Amino acid sequence: ATKVMEMIDKLKAQNNIQGRIIQLKLEKLARSTYVQMDLKSIRELLSDAFHVDIHPELVREEGGGSASEKPIDALPLEFERFLADIKMSENERKEFVNLGICYINHAQEKEQI
Repeated sequence: ATKVMEMIDKLKAQNNIQGRIIQLKLEKLARSTYVQMDLKSIRELLSDAFHVDIHPELVREEGGGSASEKPIDALPLEFERFLADIKMSENERKEFVNLGICYINHAQEKEQI
């Protein structure tokens, strides 16, 4: 988790984020690392931005449960998968996904407090 924070800090130093909308994609992130991360600290680090969306892409770690267990991905991805099975227009789906991800990120931030 510390290494990820250092990488985010390095990226911030290399880019002007003042007043921008930031979409932070954390690719191939171990679930154990994500659990240790402090989302509130990430948002504070990127507080110069107008808005920050954090999108973790979690990977299953070796020995992390039984083979029959279906891994659950990050909540935003699971929410998108859930909506894929519901009949609605593509525009409605995009709107629900964006709103849902916003609520999920907000809830996850509150957990970190």
